[in-house]
Amino acid sequence: MPSSLHLGESRVPELCRKRGITQAELARRLGVTRQFIYKVNQRLANFSFEQAINAAYILDCRAEDLHVIEIGTRTE
Repeated sequence: MPSSLHLGESRVPELCRKRGITQAELARRLGVTRQFIYKVNQRLANFSFEQAINAAYILDCRAEDLHVIEIGTRTE
């Protein structure tokens, strides 16, 4: 059966701590609200492609590092 990739736990809080940047500062630099960053961390919202690229640049990581990537198998 084909496998699929899913966004798992957000690594944004951890990456912010490592880089010495607050989540509020990340939000400001991305042009989003702190509430939006909270929702991303809770998996209630997702970064757009452009936001993910910019967040990765700010946090000095790759876009795929922003979340744990979960591999699942589809059942049909």
